[in-house]
Parts: sequence; structure tokens; C-alpha cells
Amino acid sequence: MHKKRDFIANKEITICPRIQSRLEKSKLDARGWSAFWDGHFTYGVREGATQVRYVVSLLEKTCSCNVWQLSGVPCNHAVATIWKAHEHPEHYVSSYFSKTTYLKAYAFPLEPLNGPQQWPESSMTPIKPPPPPLKKVQNRPTTKRKPSLGEVEAIKMSKKGTTQNTHKCSNCKEPGHNKTKCPHPPQNPTSYKPPKQSKKGKNLMQNKLPLTHKSPKTMFQCKIKVLVCILLQVDINDNHR
Repeated sequence: MHKKRDFIANKEITICPRIQSRLEKSKLDARGWSAFWDGHFTYGVREGATQVRYVVSLLEKTCSCNVWQLSGVPCNHAVATIWKAHEHPEHYVSSYFSKTTYLKAYAFPLEPLNGPQQWPESSMTPIKPPPPPLKKVQNRPTTKRKPSLGEVEAIKMSKKGTTQNTHKCSNCKEPGHNKTKCPHPPQNPTSYKPPKQSKKGKNLMQNKLPLTHKSPKTMFQCKIKVLVCILLQVDINDNHR
């Protein structure tokens, strides 16, 4: 910082070097523009080839192209107007870009500081950085905790409170499975009981019983019908004779 301050202080200039170079470019672009006085401090500027016209006010330091108001440096239209008034464009540059303002900004240099080891400790709670954003996993999230190194996984308990390893098969009396998945043949086949059917299933089965399962009354009626048919057949044959 002190190098920049000494560099500008030793130069015999009125505005900063970069602003001076920008103003020189506006002076080159001002060629070909002609200014004419409209009254008071207002001028009209136009280009000879295209007849484009702008209005410049030296009192308010404005131009209708708005470049002078935004940058603080006279544009090419303002430079042509300043030349028409027989003045210098450097006098119309904003005071923020002058040498005196630049030296005021660097009048108080930053003093060197001690390292972090010698900084005084604060009694306030330290400010922690925000946590990183959570990354959404496309698959189903895991609900089971991952055991740490050397941790023994706990035995899963059933609804009754006993461990699953104590369940035994009622057929072979071996743990680890039940009788429906038992690989051994059944030890007592006579004790097998078919599964119970619901009332709805019983009604459907009764409606679909075969003829052999009909009641005796129904069988007697069928025999009578057969005998009547035989007798009728015999009578018909006799009449034909």
C-alpha cells in the first residue's frame, strides 16, 4: 500500500493514471463530433456522417448518452463540448479520481499484526461453519445401525421375549426351523390333522358334492324313476305288436 501511495505522490498529475488513459481514449473518439451552443451551459453535439445528436450540460456534468453520469469521466460527446467552450477535459473529471483523494485513501497504512498464536482469546462462543448439505440417496434408506469395530451384534428377540435360536421343530425337535420346513419325514403321520375350513368353504363343497354322496331319499327317488321308465318302455313295445 505504501508503494502505491509513494508512486502517485511522486508523480506530477491531477488525476489517476488509469482515469487519464480512459480520458485520452474519449479525446480520440471525440474527433468527428461537432458541438454547437443552445444557450446557457447546454450544448448540442452531432456527428457529421450519421447526424446522431446528443445533449450535453457542462453545468450539471451530464450527457444524454448517460456515460458521463455513470463513470464520472467525460465521454467523447462531453469532450467535444468542453473543447467548444475552450476548457480542459481534466477539469470535468469527478473529484473521486483526483490525486488528492487517492492520497487521502492511502494516508493511513495498515500496521502489521502478530500471528494467531498471540491473538487474545475471546469469551464468546466460537462461530462454527454450517454443516455440509445432505446428499439424498436414491435407494431405500438404511434403518439398521452399522456395528463398530469389535462390537458383538445383539440377538434379535421375538414377540414372546425368547430368542429365535431357541425355536425347535415339533417334528424332529431340532432348532432353526419348524415342522412345515422340516427336511425329515413326519414322525407321527396318524396325528396329522387337515387344516380347518371356513363356513363359506364348507357351503361351496356341499353344493359341489358328486352323485355318490347323495342322501338315501334322493337315491330312492332315482330308482323309482328308472322303474317307471322301464315299464313305460315295455307297454309301448306291446302296443306296437
